[in-house]
Amino acid sequence: MARIEKFVCRTVDKSRAPWRNGVRPQKSHLIISVEGKNATRLTCFDKIMAEGVEHQGAVVLAPGIATNGWFFGLGANGGLYTEDSFASFLAQIGYIVYVYHPSYSEKAINNHFRPCLKLGSSSAMPKYQMPAELSFEDLTVDVPIIIETVCEDARMDAVAWVGFSLGGMLILAYLAGAQTEKVNKVVVIGSPVIFNTFAERALDKIARSQKTEAALLLFAANLGMASPLLARLPDKALGLPSLGWPAMEMSNLSEKERKVFLADIIESIPPGLARSFLRFVREGFSPPGGISFIEQLARRQTQVLFSCIYAANDGLVSLENGYQIAEALSAPLFMLPGSHNNLVTGSKRDQTAMIVGNFLCPERRKTNTLSP
Repeated sequence: MARIEKFVCRTVDKSRAPWRNGVRPQKSHLIISVEGKNATRLTCFDKIMAEGVEHQGAVVLAPGIATNGWFFGLGANGGLYTEDSFASFLAQIGYIVYVYHPSYSEKAINNHFRPCLKLGSSSAMPKYQMPAELSFEDLTVDVPIIIETVCEDARMDAVAWVGFSLGGMLILAYLAGAQTEKVNKVVVIGSPVIFNTFAERALDKIARSQKTEAALLLFAANLGMASPLLARLPDKALGLPSLGWPAMEMSNLSEKERKVFLADIIESIPPGLARSFLRFVREGFSPPGGISFIEQLARRQTQVLFSCIYAANDGLVSLENGYQIAEALSAPLFMLPGSHNNLVTGSKRDQTAMIVGNFLCPERRKTNTLSP
């Protein structure tokens, strides 16, 4: 059995500017260390709370592939956890928000969390490197550990999970094979389960030969190091539609948002995780040689409430994915304008945050207060 260690950095940041109505945010950190077969991996969280607001529950925000959890914390001015960010909105309506940084998040861990990890007499931790063979299966194994940790820390019996793209796939795969009472609500945002777009088929064709697959994996493994170079481009270049396609419409982000997104939020993709996605494109969203995760989940008797949100102009994930999840899980489906990443960042984030907030707190619909 894997050895698991948990660290809680209790230093609370109270210096942050108040949000609307004088509400002041609190930010602290949680870190989980899991000893895997080939390497130790770290899973980290920003814990965001609003002082003086009655707590409605706890929620995990899980980002998509090639991004860390700051994806949910990015505000319009390029700052993190300003009052207009997705994560801050949920904190303001009463949720204890746990922003999840997956184990490939080298930027977030090395620049933000490493100072919290001073083990023994060591004054500094060595630079964290993502495990090269970190796979989708490894991340799925971490899901119950995350849920248990958040329940303990928040002192809640169950948590909600809001997953964007990969983050939604992880909770769907976990719930397909597990019975748990510790997850009460799930929002799936732009998660692929069919893999039928032009971009996905193109990647599959590129990776058909050993040489081209190796080149693709090398590019993915160095994406986090290359993206800050793009952040130095002139703003006009960063706003070109071709730069973000098919993942996002860069023009929907402010100049500061674009630069922070490229410099600090885009992460490298471990070769093991890239191989997992290539397998999904070829074999479907299922365990190796097994039945579709969605089909397994549809057969289960679960008390979890589901909702899903997809973008109408998404070049990475077609609306057909949303229709399949909605039908299989009897979940409401919301279709919004825009592209993939724009569901959570940029000018479209407010619509998504409002839908998620109303799903997590149905009583908000009566008052519609604290809207972004």
